[in-house]
Amino acid sequence: MRISYHESEYQIVAGNAGWPSQFRFAVHVIWSRVPDLWAFDGRSMTSMKRMLIISLCVCWGGLAGEKPGFPELPDSPAKLIQTLKISGDGFAVLGLRLGYVKESDLPFLVGLLDSKEPCAHVVSAGSSISVSGRSTVGHEAAYLIEGFWKRYYPTQLTSGQYKPDVEGIKLWYGMWSKREGRYLLRTNITTGRTAEELWRFYIQLTEVEATFKSLKDDLALRPIFHQLEHRIEAHIFISFLAYCLHVTLRRRLRDLAPGLTPRSVLEKFATVQMLDVHLPTTDERTVVLSRYTHPEKDVLLLLQGLKLHLPAQPPPKIVRPKPPGDAGSVVKT
Repeated sequence: MRISYHESEYQIVAGNAGWPSQFRFAVHVIWSRVPDLWAFDGRSMTSMKRMLIISLCVCWGGLAGEKPGFPELPDSPAKLIQTLKISGDGFAVLGLRLGYVKESDLPFLVGLLDSKEPCAHVVSAGSSISVSGRSTVGHEAAYLIEGFWKRYYPTQLTSGQYKPDVEGIKLWYGMWSKREGRYLLRTNITTGRTAEELWRFYIQLTEVEATFKSLKDDLALRPIFHQLEHRIEAHIFISFLAYCLHVTLRRRLRDLAPGLTPRSVLEKFATVQMLDVHLPTTDERTVVLSRYTHPEKDVLLLLQGLKLHLPAQPPPKIVRPKPPGDAGSVVKT
């Protein structure tokens, strides 16, 4: 039995695989040429009809329950290369694998392109094309990169049919890898500014967004419960002063304690509490002692690292009792 495709002929040879496996190989012959069939000329339409008929035969063959005796592709291209090194002249694999070569495999494969270490050829199971001699690791690495381009592997009946352009692959990979992680900025400023200045302008946008986030989250600018306009302005002004201290702390952390953020430092400092201790006296007055709690060991280390010093404890205050009927004043905010 022979299957013709354009000017080539592929023979389905007899062997220990059995006729269901031979039908599967026939589909492989057509499927490996699927990218060439989308022209939809008369010759291609004939090939597509043949592929449909053979696919139906494969379904019939699959019902027979006979399993082919060919190995599957290893889990990764790296394991495939290791397998080819210890194999003979040809290593037969069954079927195609979509997306077998991934983007993360490319650095490893490009690094093997110049290798002359002998290894086996990759041969599609059931292929009648004979393989003479051994391949090289560099050749098989280039063949795997071909599979990354076409998004399926293997792309030929044998890897010996593939003629790699090693220098072209290296040039492509160099250009392709340089495009990774790059940003394209589009602007209407065409004169008077360099690319570095335009990039700094763009980075400033993220800094402005981070400023508003700090004002709303870390410094609790919102919500505002004031009613009078001058009190609202005072609230915003105090929040601005707090943000200035926030930026100063961030700049100080960058020099003295890199890796820490202002939020994490403020959370540590929040453990230091301010307390008022009330001590009544015999003449009905009250001694008020304002004291802050002793900082923990990690807070002390942080203060030393930032070269900050806690102030002295405030002096005590004596409070006289309020006159009867004095409920205090109510301030409207």
